[in-house]
Amino acid sequence: HIETRRVSLVLRKKDLALIEVEAVSC
Repeated sequence: HIETRRVSLVLRKKDLALIEVEAVSC
């Protein structure tokens, strides 16, 4: 489904954002 793909993309963006935050904090 397109919906699941959209959700996966959103979750991926959130994961990338968290990784960036962790990188900055370090």
